[in-house]
Amino acid sequence: MDCDAHVTQRKVLFDGVGPWVGNWKATNSRVVDGISYASLDHYDYMQQTEFHGWLDRQRIDCAAWAAIHTMGHYNVWGIEDYDAIEIVLGKSDGKIYSIVVEDDRPYGFETTFSAQNAKGLATPTRRFIRFDRLQPQSKDGKPVEPLKLDDIRGFGVWIKNTDETQEGAFSLNIHSISVVKLPCSCPSSPGPYNALEKQDGMKDKVKVAIDTVRDQMKMSNTQAQEKLKDALDGMKDSMKGSLAQAVVRMAKK
Repeated sequence: MDCDAHVTQRKVLFDGVGPWVGNWKATNSRVVDGISYASLDHYDYMQQTEFHGWLDRQRIDCAAWAAIHTMGHYNVWGIEDYDAIEIVLGKSDGKIYSIVVEDDRPYGFETTFSAQNAKGLATPTRRFIRFDRLQPQSKDGKPVEPLKLDDIRGFGVWIKNTDETQEGAFSLNIHSISVVKLPCSCPSSPGPYNALEKQDGMKDKVKVAIDTVRDQMKMSNTQAQEKLKDALDGMKDSMKGSLAQAVVRMAKK
């Protein structure tokens, strides 16, 4: 169903004309290693903002990422009167992107979206993401309070190395990012997967790795060491997404 027909209220947070409020900057995994890069360009004549760059997986153990995000915790938005985020996209490449929303806690709330639009820059594609679809990225296992919609401190758009199809050039043109009132019961715009599923997948990988180490400890010391190394490398790759967000949070301070 097209939720656009059901919007009763809309507040544009970031339009196509730049620079965007909130001191938006581009960040990428080059701060760790590799040749990834990201750029944030505003095109006033088209009223669009482009997030584009190159995602490299080969030189940093498959941990590449790139992001655009607000900088500084002096930014505050109150969006408690709304139900969802609306992203209006221009030309988009169909790759998997993440939107991250932060309050005053040291982690964000995240989910993914994707859109294939090869019809041209002037043909908009809308994605609606209800707030309850955003999942916390806290890794300590403790219960997490819902996102504080009356005290939002940051927004970001990310692209990560979920698989080899993410590698290489990427480009996403954004007409606007808004919050909207949606009294309908339509589901959120479909995404390739959500952050909660990603967390569950990571837990499964950790469990398999631990079981593998336990089994291989029955072998000789040399064999066990090799299996342990492989298992830990797999666990390390699974945790790279949270490391990338931690790097950005440190940069904001």
